[in-house]
Parts: sequence; structure tokens; C-alpha cells
Amino acid sequence: MKVWACRWTVRRCWHTSPQGHQVEKLALEWGARVAAVVDKDLSLRRLKLATPSAKANDELVETRWLAPDPGLLILCEILAGVQADLIKAFGGIAE
Repeated sequence: MKVWACRWTVRRCWHTSPQGHQVEKLALEWGARVAAVVDKDLSLRRLKLATPSAKANDELVETRWLAPDPGLLILCEILAGVQADLIKAFGGIAE
């Protein structure tokens, strides 16, 4: 099942009531890059990131100071997208 207006896909849903009206945990997948479980307190558990591709690393390494860990930059960019889409999926932040 696709979550409305974002890139999240629901993989599994754990219920606490016999009628299935209250969700305890929600396993989600963001594209093919990130899998996570959202707990009842809206914290992310079991966050799994796909390893960045070598091609993406090669494109990022333009200067010598980036050479040691371009994968970290890619993962930070992925997590920024995950955060934005997750906030959007749960209705945004109240001002």
C-alpha cells in the first residue's frame, strides 16, 4: 500500500487491538534506499540504509577533501529526503 503523496510504502503493520483500529508499529520502505519501523511514539526503529553506489560516489568526489568519505554525504542527503517525506506523510508540523 502506498502512503498518500509521498514515496513511502507500507510493508507491515502491527495492531494492538483485536479490531485492528490502533497501530502499534508500522514497517515502511522509502524507495529502494531506506527501510524503517515507525513505533507508536513516532520514533524510527530498525533504520536500514542501502549502500550508496560506486557511481554516485565517483560523481561526488570532485575535490580531495571529499575523497575519504563521500558515502556519508550521500547518506545525509538520503536522510534529509526521508525526514521531509515522513513529516509530510504524517500531516506536517504544527506551527
